[in-house]
Amino acid sequence: MNKQIVILGIIFCAVASLLIYGAFSTNFFAGKPSDNLQTPSNQRLLETNPQYVSGEQLRQEGNLEEAILKYQEALLYADRDDKGQVDYKVALSKLEWGAIPEGIEHLKRIAANTEYNNFVRSYAVSAMGNFYYARREQIYTDEIFKDGVYKSFYDPNDVNKSYRRLYEYASSFQPTAISELRIARWYSSKILHLQSTPSSDSQEIIEEYKKIIRKNLAVANQDHERIIRFDRKSIVPVLFNRAIVLSDLSISGDDSFGNPETVFDTALDYLAKNPSLNSEMVVSFYKANYLSRKANPNVVDIKKLLSRIYNEPNIAQTNFYISLRNERNENAANTELRRDSVNLSAIDPKFKAFLVELGWKL
Repeated sequence: MNKQIVILGIIFCAVASLLIYGAFSTNFFAGKPSDNLQTPSNQRLLETNPQYVSGEQLRQEGNLEEAILKYQEALLYADRDDKGQVDYKVALSKLEWGAIPEGIEHLKRIAANTEYNNFVRSYAVSAMGNFYYARREQIYTDEIFKDGVYKSFYDPNDVNKSYRRLYEYASSFQPTAISELRIARWYSSKILHLQSTPSSDSQEIIEEYKKIIRKNLAVANQDHERIIRFDRKSIVPVLFNRAIVLSDLSISGDDSFGNPETVFDTALDYLAKNPSLNSEMVVSFYKANYLSRKANPNVVDIKKLLSRIYNEPNIAQTNFYISLRNERNENAANTELRRDSVNLSAIDPKFKAFLVELGWKL
């Protein structure tokens, strides 16, 4: 009886939150909803597999070792169509537990398993990139691109291109909003680079890149209903990655793709109702970065956003903190995150002091 109450509570909270989000999601997930959207594995498992529910609860509490055991038990009772989802949660828990080589190898096995549905296989590939970008640790790059098909994706001169290819591989199983927007981010950043180092064919390349980005955004839009109904944890990452793409394009002089500031604000509004400390830090940083790159930047607004980061007492508990700490090293000097952090430190002395405390030399 208690387990039934827990399951009903989870479903009720999910529906309530999605109804709230639906009131302001339309402009950013444009597209006609499908009439035959099937309930995905995660929802079925929450309704039918008590061991999976226990695994979810333990993982949320941070008891990852016990969560893995419960998920493995859940595998014994899962239907064939749902085994991939449970196996995926085992792999994620391993990575969150710090078993990075084992977790990456596990995700690769899921991606290679033709008995699993394409959504799970796509998510398994994307998860490798998502973990890297969340923490910026070299071990992820080393483990992901060391063998198999993944070795062919690696570009020693452009690690972001390596990850773009990884997300393209994810989309080859099933395009999702996250994989498509991550691909678009590589192209939008390259547009800015081409403008700063122009050549005779730069404009032609830029126009080709914009065509690719429009296609990425259109495909991402097609994933909107599944995310709103069944994948709430992806709402902020989708909005955030979309805002980054629009930011790059806006700074390049093209506002035809949309207003990035509005998308950032939508993400922050959603976070006000559905708190996630790490997501709030990330969105605040990148909105501040966008504002800093505009003509006549509003310094007051930039400092207000950055103050959310350096005044947050629990910042050290976030992946964003770990990511910033890892960027302090000289071998990270050419990354976009380091570049943007340095630029923002020149605007806000308190943010600069925060970075210095992390070991940055500024």
